Amino acid sequence: MKKTALGRNLNILESNLNKSSQIASLLSISPILGDILAKTDGVDVSNAEDFLNPKLKNLMPNPSKLMGMDLGVTHLCKAIIDKKTIGILGDYDVDGVSSSSMLKIFLILIGILPKIIIPNRFKDGYGPSIPLMHKMHMEKVDTIVTLDCGTVAFEPLEYAKALGMNVVVVDHHISQIDRPEAIAIINPNQLGDDSKMGYLCAAGVTFLLCVALNAKLREMGFYEGKKEPNLLNLVPFAMLGSVCDMMKMIGLNRAFYHTGIAVLQKNLQNYDSLLQEEKIAFCGLRQLILAGGKQEISSSYDIGFIIGPMINAGGRIDSAMIGVDLLTNTDETDAARLAAELKTLNQERREIQEEIIESAKKMADLELASGKNVLFLKSDKWHEGVIGIVASKIKDLYQKPTIIGSISKNSGVMIIKASCRSIDGVDIGKSVICALENGLILKGGGHAGAAGFSAKLDDFERLFDFFEQHLHQDVVSAKDGAKIDIHCQISLEQIDDKIRDISRLEPFGIGNPKPLFLIKNAVIGDYSVLKELHFRLNLRTRHKNDDKYLWKSAILFNANATLLGDFVKKHQGKEVDIIANIEYGSYGLSIVVVDFAN
Repeated sequence: MKKTALGRNLNILESNLNKSSQIASLLSISPILGDILAKTDGVDVSNAEDFLNPKLKNLMPNPSKLMGMDLGVTHLCKAIIDKKTIGILGDYDVDGVSSSSMLKIFLILIGILPKIIIPNRFKDGYGPSIPLMHKMHMEKVDTIVTLDCGTVAFEPLEYAKALGMNVVVVDHHISQIDRPEAIAIINPNQLGDDSKMGYLCAAGVTFLLCVALNAKLREMGFYEGKKEPNLLNLVPFAMLGSVCDMMKMIGLNRAFYHTGIAVLQKNLQNYDSLLQEEKIAFCGLRQLILAGGKQEISSSYDIGFIIGPMINAGGRIDSAMIGVDLLTNTDETDAARLAAELKTLNQERREIQEEIIESAKKMADLELASGKNVLFLKSDKWHEGVIGIVASKIKDLYQKPTIIGSISKNSGVMIIKASCRSIDGVDIGKSVICALENGLILKGGGHAGAAGFSAKLDDFERLFDFFEQHLHQDVVSAKDGAKIDIHCQISLEQIDDKIRDISRLEPFGIGNPKPLFLIKNAVIGDYSVLKELHFRLNLRTRHKNDDKYLWKSAILFNANATLLGDFVKKHQGKEVDIIANIEYGSYGLSIVVVDFAN
C-alpha cells in the first residue's frame, strides 16, 4: 500500500457508482457529494436523506428505550407534583454545564426552582462527593439529578441514601459491573442498556429526559390550565454538549446540530419580540455569541472553537457555575457581564495552556526516546484546569495515548489529577476503569477517546507500568494499521463552486470526518510563511489551458520545522499529489493540506 509523507497507508475508498448516482439523483446533489455519502459508514439510499437533512421528528427515539428512563421519570414527576425540592449536580465541562442549564430551564418553565451545584474542579474534584451530598441535604433537597457524572459515584450516592435523599443519575460514561445506590441510572453506556444510543452525550440524554418528563406530566394532567414549555428551545443545549464533547456525529446528534442551529438563528433574529419566559433559553447564549465576536452560530467550528472554549474556561480556571448562571440568565446586563468574564478567563486559559504545552513537549521527547507507547507526563507546576486540552494537543502531535497529570497536596497526601486522551483504536476509558477496579487509582472514568482519574503520587510508577502494559498491543496495532482514507480523487480544475454542497455534510466529527480529497498532479509553485508557523501554498495545474495555468491557494497549518514543511521545501516547483480538506465557509473556498501522497 502506498505511503504518505507522514508514513500513513494511503487508502482510497472504493466507489459504488450505482449507489452514489442513486443518492445524488434522489437528493439533487453534486456527483461528488453523492460519492462521498455513498462511502460514509451507515449511509445508504434508504437513509441518505436523514443523514444530509436530519430532522428531529424523524430521528427522535422513544426515550423509554433507555434503561432506567421510566423509573427516573416516574420518580421525578411525583417529586414535581408533590413540590419536593429537586437538586441538580452537574459536571464542570460544556456537556455538564449544558445539561445542567437545560434541566434547570425546563424545571423553571414548569414552575420548579431547583437547587444547583456544579463541583469546583479545584476544591471538590469531579462529580458527586460526600461533602456535596451533605450540602444538598442542608438545602433540604429531596431528589438529586446528577448530570454527566454519577455512574461510578458509589460512596457519595450511598451517603445520600443514608441521609434520606433520592438520586437519579443521568450520564454517558462507561459503567462498572456494580451499580451505585440510585432510584434510576439513565446511561446508554451502562451494562445492560440495549438502546443503541451510546453515542449520545449527557446533554443528549438530558434532552430525552426532558421529553419524557414533559410527556408524563401531560399524561398526568399537570398542564391543565398551564402552558407547556417549548422543548425545541432546549435543543441548542443538546447541540452544544454533542459538539463540544466530541461525540459521534451520527443519528440524533446530527438532528440536534441542524435543529439547534435553526432554533438559535430564528430566536436570535427575533430576540426582541420573544416573551420573557422564552428569553431564558437564549439571553445567555446571545451574549456569549456576541462576546465571541459573532452575530450568530453557523458552523460546528463556531461551537467547538469559539463558544465551547469560553464555557469550558469557567470550570477550567474559576467556577463552572459562571457558565450555568450565564446560560440560564434573563437579565441582559448581567448576562453580558458574565459572558465578558468567561471571555477573559478563556484568554487566561490560552496563555497558561501554551506554557504547559511547551514544557510537556520537552518531556514527551525524552519519553519517546526511551521507547514508550504511552505518554504519562506530570508536574506540580501544571494548572489542572487545562491538562485535558494539553493532553489532546500532545496526543495529536505525537499520535500516542497521552496522560497529563497535575500534582498537588490533598490532606497531606500528594495526588496526581490526570486527564487522558487517546488515538483511534486505543480505548483509554476501559483502561482507566480497569485501573480503578484493580485499586490503582482513587477515582476515575471516561470513554474510548477521553478519560480522567486521580491517584496517589506514590503509585505513579506502578500506574505508568499498568497503562504501558495494558495498552501496548493496541498502540502497536493502531500504529501498524495507521491509514488515511481518501474519499474522492479530484483535480485542481474541479475545485470550484459546483462542489460547494459538500458543506452540507456538517457537522463533522467522529463517525463523520471531514472528507479527504486526493488532489492529483498539482505543482507547488511557491509558498510563504505565516506567523512563523503556517505555510501558504500557491498551487498550479500541470498543464496550461489557453496558455494559462490555473492557480489555487492552499494552507498547511503548523508546518514550519515539521516533516510536511520539509516536504514542501524539497518539492517546490515539482508535481505532487496533495491530501486535503476542501472547505466552503462565509470566507469562501479553503484548501487545507493535511498530508502528501508522494
